[in-house]
Amino acid sequence: MFELVCTYTFLSLTYLLWSAANTKVVSLKVILKIAPIVTLQFYVLVQLFYGKATSSETHLLKLFVALLFSSIGDVLLVYQANTVCFLTGILAFSVQQMLYTSLFGAGYDRLTPFGILVGIITLIIYLYLLPKMKEFLVLPAAVYCCLIGCMLWRALVRFQVKGDVIGVTGAVVFYISDSLLAVNKFRHQLFLAEQLIMTTYYTAQLCITISMINSL
Repeated sequence: MFELVCTYTFLSLTYLLWSAANTKVVSLKVILKIAPIVTLQFYVLVQLFYGKATSSETHLLKLFVALLFSSIGDVLLVYQANTVCFLTGILAFSVQQMLYTSLFGAGYDRLTPFGILVGIITLIIYLYLLPKMKEFLVLPAAVYCCLIGCMLWRALVRFQVKGDVIGVTGAVVFYISDSLLAVNKFRHQLFLAEQLIMTTYYTAQLCITISMINSL
């Protein structure tokens, strides 16, 4: 696990520093951007085939597929100026959020105040973004807001039931990352937006992956 964290951190910092230089080589940007997530995918595959019990295969497979869709979404959002790429990217991350929700667990049928709180916050953010949103994005954005809100809700419930600090940290930071991305795209440009968005994003993905591996 230590080697994973070190490699992942190095690759993440490489992309963040490279993007800060405003280099315009798109193909290199794609490779550097997805490299940390591909590292997580590789680690999960190693656990799937060599490191964990057979009973954990479904859990690890879900995690791998979630990370795979994440890397697909990352590539597509590099070309987000293209409407088709942006919408397909939202779809890819929607699949990831559904898988993460499943991994955090849908079996806890209590602690609904978390759901209400997340729902209210998500609605406020969505309404804040709505005035500057193009009409064809209104529905996809609403669906994605619901999905990431549900993911965060389940992570909060899991935290109270199982004390999963790393997992809930990942979920909260992922929620923050996507909120920053949405504000930057639909309302106003943020200072060092790429660095803020990707730092929180990479942190979230690492935390959620570690949480899911540790829970086996």
